[in-house]
Amino acid sequence: MVFGADLCAYTGIDGVWGEARFCVRTSFRLDSQRVRAMANCPPVEKDDEGVGNEIDLSKNQSRRTVLFIGETAARVAKLEAVLAPAGVALEGVATGRLALKRLFEGFRPDAVLLDLYTKDIDGRRICRLLRRDERLLPATTPIVLVSPLLGGRTAAHTLDRLGANAFIDADDDEEALGRRLVRILFGGAPEDPLAALIVDRIAALATSIAQAFEQRGYSTTVAHDVRVGLEQLDAKRPAVVVWDAGCTDEKGALPLSLFSAKRSSAIVITAEAPGFEKTADLIEKGAEHVQAKPFDPARLASLCDAIRRERVILHTARTIQNQRIRELAMQKRIRQQRTELQTILDSVPALIYYKDRSHRFVRCNVAFAETFSIRPAQVLGSRACDVDIRLPPSCGLEALEADEQLMRDGLPRVGIVEPYEGEGGRRWLRTDKVPYRDESGAVVGLIGLSTDITARLRAQEQRERLRRALEQVEESIVITDESGII
Repeated sequence: MVFGADLCAYTGIDGVWGEARFCVRTSFRLDSQRVRAMANCPPVEKDDEGVGNEIDLSKNQSRRTVLFIGETAARVAKLEAVLAPAGVALEGVATGRLALKRLFEGFRPDAVLLDLYTKDIDGRRICRLLRRDERLLPATTPIVLVSPLLGGRTAAHTLDRLGANAFIDADDDEEALGRRLVRILFGGAPEDPLAALIVDRIAALATSIAQAFEQRGYSTTVAHDVRVGLEQLDAKRPAVVVWDAGCTDEKGALPLSLFSAKRSSAIVITAEAPGFEKTADLIEKGAEHVQAKPFDPARLASLCDAIRRERVILHTARTIQNQRIRELAMQKRIRQQRTELQTILDSVPALIYYKDRSHRFVRCNVAFAETFSIRPAQVLGSRACDVDIRLPPSCGLEALEADEQLMRDGLPRVGIVEPYEGEGGRRWLRTDKVPYRDESGAVVGLIGLSTDITARLRAQEQRERLRRALEQVEESIVITDESGII
């Protein structure tokens, strides 16, 4: 089974940062076998202190800077608002490459929050690289992994293998994620990320099921009635819920809130001889499995853990596929916006071009290309010195110093009148140049707009000649329009 989601990995990063290096990009398809391999790591026993190698930061309250690698700006902003009251400053970068560049430049956060599914470099490779090379990150800096895929012993094994310190579920909202991050950084070990809720009227059976889950690395909560069960369901947010069909509400039915679409828990119902109709009804409502009583608690725990893993696999695949769909939609919108912008520029008779800070032509319109009898591809990405065409002084080599001054000062230059040799002889342009700024207000280039004023100058010249001729005539001359008006 192949899901429609392309993932990217980068190879060639060897920890040598003293010189420029290029990474070779390879693409592969996300298939069920690969996801299962990630979800089914060999079990590792947890110690009494929790999952992973937690570093207690509670004694050092000065550690307040966190680098979040691989998240969107919108979520970083929401999480930053949650962390601000605790005195935690959050800096987010969308890709692993930007994060490595930031760290190589000398940025030293007090902790790293790392999404395992970054857009370019796989999060596992980033984590290993950070732990190998102390020029990027000191070995004592905690790394917290963010992923919907890990839990229980799988999380413990992954943390130990990658050298990370803690794990946070990516499905948590910003408020819950922020609370857990603050607790990890400043309050000791995190909560167990994988929990099971057992609701059964028979106390002995519920205890046996709980013991079977605990042997598989789960933390368990037991309840014997609907009210307590629903309270624990909301409070614990367990990964697996085993619910006795006999634990019903006042109407003698299972509570509808148990099957809420907002819950991420895998729901397993146990019942006495459920039969086909009842089983089909429960499955239709949202149960993952209906288990007939009596049953072996150990086998039920194993089954529930397998169901949970299958849900994680499908959720991860859907998440990646949805992210890919959003990226494709964004790329389509960007292409459409660029096409619309180029169409608008091409409809303007003036000559329009855009240069970056290195004085390379980034964009020009059709009028610019046709005026100098070139194709846009001949100049795009090139400096004036790189193209074998005769450009007017305002956008040629003669203007480099003036353009550099404009981009340094951020002040426009307008009304530049200059000649150029075009088809049919000498022509004249009036050029205006303005700085182009990015979202932060920094000047990243300039925009030039030139208008051919040859006809206007010639008309002015003819009027001036006529005026001089009239001044030299001794007779009186009166000029009227067709209506006889002077």
